[in-house]
Amino acid sequence: MFDREKNLFDSYAAKRISRRDLLDGAAKLGIAGIAANAAFASSMSKAMAADFNWKAQSGKSVKLLLNKHPYVDAMIGDIEAFKSLTGMNVAYDIFPEDVYFDKVTAALSSKSDQYDAFMTGAYMTWTYGPAGWIEDLNTYIKDPAKTNPAFAWDDVLPGLRASTAWDGVAGSELGSGKAKQWCIPWGYELNNITYNRNVFD
Repeated sequence: MFDREKNLFDSYAAKRISRRDLLDGAAKLGIAGIAANAAFASSMSKAMAADFNWKAQSGKSVKLLLNKHPYVDAMIGDIEAFKSLTGMNVAYDIFPEDVYFDKVTAALSSKSDQYDAFMTGAYMTWTYGPAGWIEDLNTYIKDPAKTNPAFAWDDVLPGLRASTAWDGVAGSELGSGKAKQWCIPWGYELNNITYNRNVFD
């Protein structure tokens, strides 16, 4: 990649230009699609590496259990950048949703160590966490040696953070002070109903 393109993405990663400026600049330089994604990942990786020891787990491996989903496709597209940033190896299995949750339940209930991390839904963590099948992620989120202090956890919508945090006591409010953070929201979906009022009446 040429210097102009590299400088554009580096400027965005360093917060010297806005997202709009980045998009305008990329369009003017004719950068799109895979090339833009690769340049963005490279620049962001370098920026993140500047103030945190991303290589602390270099040489180690992590294995993921994933549900076939567009979120996963996006994540897989960035795995090479993650490997470069951390020096870690990443392996994964992907299953369609009709069998995925059976795979998760079987792996967790048997105490298998085959997978290090997996995709889940908020309501499932209310079973997995109190059963002792998953860890409280607060021990990672709140430790600056394990999570980059620049990670803006408070920028995640409060309802999403709360929906995945529970103390395991029936009737307790999700996200309460004693709640354990059973997973980190990756995305969310909104379900709604739209109808024609006249026809409905």
